[in-house]
Amino acid sequence: MMQMPKHTQSMRLQVSWFNTGSVVTSAVYIPFKLAYAVLGGVTSSLVYTVTLAKEAETAHRIATKAFTGDWYIHPNILTSHEYLNFSGPDDKFP
Repeated sequence: MMQMPKHTQSMRLQVSWFNTGSVVTSAVYIPFKLAYAVLGGVTSSLVYTVTLAKEAETAHRIATKAFTGDWYIHPNILTSHEYLNFSGPDDKFP
């Protein structure tokens, strides 16, 4: 029977820990992201309704920021290969 090299076993163990860390941190993160999305949706709806659709662009920007972004913590975020994007794309106007 052929044994795996020690560095392969070490890498598998490290990947396994990052995957586990991803699941555990996501379990804490997701409720906050969900609350942010719900509040963003309510705010967006209120802006649209109260302004009689005159501020539809603003309502759309609020909804986009609330509903986009990362919905879970990817292992690459834990290894600093990616950044966590909580609130979606930034508004950039010329």
